[in-house]
Amino acid sequence: MVQRRSQTFFQQIILGTLASTILQLSIPLTSLSQINAPLGVIRDSEQTTEWNSIEQRLKASRIPYQTLDLNNIKSPADLQGIRILFLPNLTVIKTEQAKVLQEWAKQGGQVIASGPVGEKSTPLVRQLLRSILGSYWAFPLTVPAKPQIAKNRCRTKDPICASLTTWGPIQVNANPVDGGVLIPTTLESYTAGIWEASGSSPAVITTQKATYLGWRWGNQSSAEVDIAWLQAAVSRHGLAGNPTTPIATATVPPPTAIRPAPIAPTTANRPAPIAPTTTTRPAPIAPAIATRLAPIAPTAASRPAPIAPTTANRPAPIAPTTATR
Repeated sequence: MVQRRSQTFFQQIILGTLASTILQLSIPLTSLSQINAPLGVIRDSEQTTEWNSIEQRLKASRIPYQTLDLNNIKSPADLQGIRILFLPNLTVIKTEQAKVLQEWAKQGGQVIASGPVGEKSTPLVRQLLRSILGSYWAFPLTVPAKPQIAKNRCRTKDPICASLTTWGPIQVNANPVDGGVLIPTTLESYTAGIWEASGSSPAVITTQKATYLGWRWGNQSSAEVDIAWLQAAVSRHGLAGNPTTPIATATVPPPTAIRPAPIAPTTANRPAPIAPTTTTRPAPIAPAIATRLAPIAPTAASRPAPIAPTTANRPAPIAPTTATR
């Protein structure tokens, strides 16, 4: 009986170990597939001159990307395989294209935008973009300024606020850029960057699924600022940003490295069947003799002796005398 229970116990241990091993192996495979997904960069066919500068800046950033023509985006299926989209300075977006972006974002897509996105589009398109980005371009700065990390922006102990506002790069000698003031549109929008010497106006606003850089990326801005903030943004969204470190080398740990030895846990966890029974069995004779009380025989000393009446306490009868006649 004990041997059968021990076999069942060991089978449960082995099954649990195999299940945890399979789970650990599946997690790196999922993470690896996400890392290998390229950054989708949407290109407007009408911004030929500006696109050359954007493309050179993208190559300098060493971020793996895939170019998508804006006019070819007609359904969410056209964005299949893309997890993160970059909208660099797209001022004109059609209503159908904005609806496709909104539907794709609802399915889990994440967006990085820069510049006055949708500035020359219809009011409906601008409203759709605000729902996707969680903010909008309000007005340009009067003078160039430096975007810097927004420190101590979380007034309460909000873990979401901390994760969305502390990811920006630290740049000491960055050049100023021509930017604009961004305005958040939802309670889930957080300021991750501010304009230096500009009244701490929002320069970068983030949500859990979007990042908005408040300057024209790759065109009139500083190369150091562009590259540093884009690399930080794609890293925040879970995308590797430096292909000089080969992504394919992120191999999955071999099963033998995480498989426990099958003999050690079985011998260590096998209980001794005899020791508990002999040590916990009480002696049957000693407690019975120790707890038996000897009967106490009543003695005559404890019985009160009856008190016999004495004549001394009885008054003597008075006999009548003849003297009183």
